[in-house]
Amino acid sequence: MKEEPRLEGTFTAMLQLEVAPGISFVEGERRGRFPFGNVVVLQGRAQRVLVDTGAGDGILDAVMAGGPFDVVINSHYHIDHVRGNGRVPAPVFWCPAGEADAFTSEEGFLRFTGLDLPGLDIAKVFRQGLGWTPTPISRELADGEVLDFGGLEAAVLRLPGHTPGHTGLWFPAERVIFSADIDLASFGPWYGDVYASVDDYLASLRRLDALVDEASGGGRHRITILTSHRRPLSYESFKERLPGFTARFGEREERILGLLTAEGPLTLDELAARWPIYGPLAPKLPGIWKSEYLMLRHHLDRLATSGRVVAEGVQLGGKDLWRAL
Repeated sequence: MKEEPRLEGTFTAMLQLEVAPGISFVEGERRGRFPFGNVVVLQGRAQRVLVDTGAGDGILDAVMAGGPFDVVINSHYHIDHVRGNGRVPAPVFWCPAGEADAFTSEEGFLRFTGLDLPGLDIAKVFRQGLGWTPTPISRELADGEVLDFGGLEAAVLRLPGHTPGHTGLWFPAERVIFSADIDLASFGPWYGDVYASVDDYLASLRRLDALVDEASGGGRHRITILTSHRRPLSYESFKERLPGFTARFGEREERILGLLTAEGPLTLDELAARWPIYGPLAPKLPGIWKSEYLMLRHHLDRLATSGRVVAEGVQLGGKDLWRAL
């Protein structure tokens, strides 16, 4: 695989890069890897805006030292994007339409994530140590609306699948896209919450790919794609990584079908215990059982809709047996 493109501009000691006038990328702790994430600072004539707050306390303090924020935009409700909300004295917080309950109450957060489901709350202890606090939401952002910060405009770019309202930003004048957790990382796509969706995620990848083509004129113009967990991507690096990232969905489904074909009908618990999503990585990842379980459930629902698996009427411990067709 090719090396990352050389980044133009100057990084500070905390790895802050102005990718375009008024748009700065700031790398989170551990190079933006979970449980941290990168953030974006927007400086218009009228407003100074912080996009996500999961960079880590030290980096967040350094960013806030550059001046107060008028607005915080959270791309979605995950802890690596909101963990610093309680530290930022911003007057208003904005979130994607439909996700406000996951910000404003712990009950809502647990309902969206699935951490309140029987058998999945083993991950709750791990997550509770990451600093979630309720966030007062004053505005929910709808797809396509234009945000004008004063000489700097961004279109709201809804990219669901990872979460139901997962949202990025598109800066057409600067040819900059913020795609949040669609990062094309080798870890692969993640959709381990209750209202996540494989089909929505695939549709979001197609939408993002089309936007990258449109924004770059098919690669003729320089564009920058900012994500929450890796350094900025160019048109070329985005195009190189997208096919492998997209292929993960099909690879996971083939492993699920292979297990059902080889071993006969299995319950969801039995399938998850064989780790078709994360495989050998699983024991090294704290709290990963919830992710494996819910991602597997989303795949089984999708495979059932396409007629490739069926849930048997026979019950085992009160749980359906899944069989390949």
